[in-house]
Amino acid sequence: MITLNEHKKLVAGAAAVLCLILAMAPVASAPVDTWTVMAYLDATGDLQPAAQYYLKQLIAVAPQPSLRVLVQVKVPQDTAPGPVAVRYFYDELGTSRRQRIGGTAADNGVRLADFVSWAFRQAPARHYALLIMGHGQPLTPPMSGGPAAPTSDEPLLSGEYLAEALTEAGCRREASVIDVLFLDCCYGATVEVVGELREVARYLVGSPGLMYSPGLPWAQILPDLQQSSPTTARQLAAVAVRKTGEFWRNEIDLPIALVAVDLQRADSLVQRLGNLSESAVSRMPAIAADIAWARSRTMAWASDRSIVDLAGFANVLAEVTTDQVLAHDAWQLAQAVREATVASHIQGAYGGGKARGAGLGIFFPLVLKTDQFPPTHTRSIQMNERTGWGLFLQSYMNQLQQLVTTEGRGSVSES
Repeated sequence: MITLNEHKKLVAGAAAVLCLILAMAPVASAPVDTWTVMAYLDATGDLQPAAQYYLKQLIAVAPQPSLRVLVQVKVPQDTAPGPVAVRYFYDELGTSRRQRIGGTAADNGVRLADFVSWAFRQAPARHYALLIMGHGQPLTPPMSGGPAAPTSDEPLLSGEYLAEALTEAGCRREASVIDVLFLDCCYGATVEVVGELREVARYLVGSPGLMYSPGLPWAQILPDLQQSSPTTARQLAAVAVRKTGEFWRNEIDLPIALVAVDLQRADSLVQRLGNLSESAVSRMPAIAADIAWARSRTMAWASDRSIVDLAGFANVLAEVTTDQVLAHDAWQLAQAVREATVASHIQGAYGGGKARGAGLGIFFPLVLKTDQFPPTHTRSIQMNERTGWGLFLQSYMNQLQQLVTTEGRGSVSES
């Protein structure tokens, strides 16, 4: 038996020994500044050469410390009853794995949501970049008068579709979020897309209009993940725009633009667009001519010039209008766009617009036909409800039609 005093001494001694052991135990090191780069490439139809070019570049830069590259290439189905894809995984040691999936009529794991979920499980990291290459959803219906019907297994890359797929994969602000989302597709950098993707990614890199092959020079962009340590998401987005601009100057002789947008500032941008829409609609009879002039002086993209540079339009509108409320809202909107713009490269535009923009586009067609309203991009997404931009377009087009048919006011029409 031991006395109470001896028991207390033994307890105190054991506690001291335990503290010493814990102090001497190795402390778990913080996670290294790793990047996982995911590439979802559509190699069907006319995109097969571009997908193979991308795959070749990604493989070339894959064996790097702190960098894992995972690629899914959707390939032509041949005789398979369902979509077919090939997955590649390259870790930081240069080890590679290849797996063919799909080919069945049932849900077979080749969707974007399936790929991103798989990549999260295979290569957890501190930072994630996602490249998506495919056909973008036009913001206007085709000439037949209705929106293009997506294929049964792979919809066109609209903001709504991307947001749903990435949310399903677990990409939310409070969970696994994509640090930089690269959209190598047409119409990827518009306010409509930004409004959809602000909850699933931190930065967006895309083009407001058409995206031409050969796309982005990944063999030049990704090595910066090693040269600058640590590389932040904002730095990667800016580097991608700068190096792509340098590359495009020698490869593409067509109007094209690329912009990096801070999606964490999207809420302010959307709110100020709503302010402008509201003040413009209530004053439309008096300001339609000002809007027409600003629209005509703003650079535009897409073959039908239906996408205009939002910052450029807002700047010109603020300068030309005598309506102080409208001018204030336009200046505020232009400032919000520029605050959200990380970097931009603008290499020509349609329409002869003189106002220098920031690269972020918005749907603003020259003519709004009855079968285009509500426009494809506003049919079921949140941005139209939050900003009233669709109502702005309808009100403006109605007033413009009255102005151009009224004697002496034909000068407000656009060419």
